[in-house]
Amino acid sequence: MARPFRLLDSVPAAAATAPARDSQPPAPPVHSDFVVILAALLCALICVLGLVARCAWILSLSSSGLAAAPRGGRAPPAAPSSSHANKGVKKKILRTLPN
Repeated sequence: MARPFRLLDSVPAAAATAPARDSQPPAPPVHSDFVVILAALLCALICVLGLVARCAWILSLSSSGLAAAPRGGRAPPAAPSSSHANKGVKKKILRTLPN
């Protein structure tokens, strides 16, 4: 006894012997792997183009000086002097870390 899914692939004898007059030639099969690969490449291309556009936009803002000023239009505060700058982790905190 043949399996049921093989019956769906078989062609009836009457259809195999009858000439096809108005039928179109069969289209080549489209493999699903090929479609998935093309979709992934398209997504990667869109992401790369978006990243390049964003980097170019940020660079154009930084070169024009607009990125340095906040939205309020005020100048950023001056940098603290080197004596007030954070110079690393405190010794007390270092002692609490496990070896």
